[in-house]
Amino acid sequence: MKAYLKIFDESVSEEMNRQDEKWGLQSHSAERWGHILNEEVGEVSKAIIEGDGENLMEELVQVVAVVRQWVLDTERKHSQEHTL
Repeated sequence: MKAYLKIFDESVSEEMNRQDEKWGLQSHSAERWGHILNEEVGEVSKAIIEGDGENLMEELVQVVAVVRQWVLDTERKHSQEHTL
């Protein structure tokens, strides 16, 4: 289990790096983050409907990466509010 979690965490980190390279540092409103997350969850649903197990795993990793990006963005904003 620990080995699998390490592989999973590495996959999520790689996806986050890919997102950073593509879009740069992401800073969005909660509403925008919600839209981004909903789009990714929709892609998970599509993979399930199509029975595409390989794509399902990729999409699930993207969902987790988006959630982590959102958490990091929220933490950055929270930290900035407390340093002003």
